[in-house]
Amino acid sequence: MLVLETGVQSVFGDRDVVDEGKFDGFDVRIVDVDGPLAFTRSGYVCPYTTVRPRALLDHLRSH
Repeated sequence: MLVLETGVQSVFGDRDVVDEGKFDGFDVRIVDVDGPLAFTRSGYVCPYTTVRPRALLDHLRSH
């Protein structure tokens, strides 16, 4: 996929999608609960990593 938003929509439609990957060097899961939260594998919210997807989404929404 070159464009994530379009690619996910074309493959999965309106269904929820879960992804896991490395973000800031950590294995985290990002969940949207009144804004994105980044969880470690242990289930703890990582405040340092949570800042990155929030900033990225804010940037994408402003353009």
